[in-house]
Amino acid sequence: MFFKQMRAGSVIHTFFTQVRPSAGLYVRSISHGIAQPGYISPTMVRGEYVLHMVLGGQALHNGQPVSAGDAFLMRPMLAHRLEILPDKPFEQYWVEFGGSEASGLIADYTFANTDRFSGIDPSPLLPLLHAAVYDEQDEASASLRQTGLLYMLLALLPQTRAADKSPAGYVRQAMDFLRLNLSEGVTVSDAARAVRLSERYLCRLFLRETGITPIHYLNACRVEAAKEHLRNTSLTISEIAEACGFRDSNYFSRFFKRETGCAPSRFRQD
Repeated sequence: MFFKQMRAGSVIHTFFTQVRPSAGLYVRSISHGIAQPGYISPTMVRGEYVLHMVLGGQALHNGQPVSAGDAFLMRPMLAHRLEILPDKPFEQYWVEFGGSEASGLIADYTFANTDRFSGIDPSPLLPLLHAAVYDEQDEASASLRQTGLLYMLLALLPQTRAADKSPAGYVRQAMDFLRLNLSEGVTVSDAARAVRLSERYLCRLFLRETGITPIHYLNACRVEAAKEHLRNTSLTISEIAEACGFRDSNYFSRFFKRETGCAPSRFRQD
């Protein structure tokens, strides 16, 4: 289904596909948008992953610069904000996708330690991206074609540099993994597996390099993410709990009050 959205400062064209929620990997939509210089998006919280390919202009994504030739990832249930810099229009394509295999796909394509890549040439795929958004398509096959296009976009991303295997390097990788995968409900054990160390050894390195334990760092990330949502979004307490890796909102509320001395609802009011 094709959809055109016009709002102050931007024009967006989107093709939505039929989605089977049980699918291991699905593409919900592919979009093409142009935002005018100076446009500032409202704070966004997406339910699925969104991969962006920038064609022109410059912007700040959560305060970090992105420009032509960059790709960046929006993770589900985290706050995102885009501010277009005042020089020229900002043009991009983006793909919204999800499914039970999506988080594994992201990890396989080296997004475990970063949400941004530079120096990408999307020109070989521009005709396919244009066709995916603007051409008439058979609904039955559109989903399959767009999932294939997602794989081709991911294949454009540069290879990750060799991991830093110093003690400090392992700790930085573990910190990045915990912070970037917060909404997945990750644990210290997951981080240890991601950096290929035993949990006990990672905890020892972490304490030696930072002076705190991995669980202390993880909890601090959860608190800061919760504060960001409470200040800048209208998500419910249950939705914020999920975004911070908690499946039980009551436990999240007790955790937040223990860590900050204030209940989430009270923090939002202050």
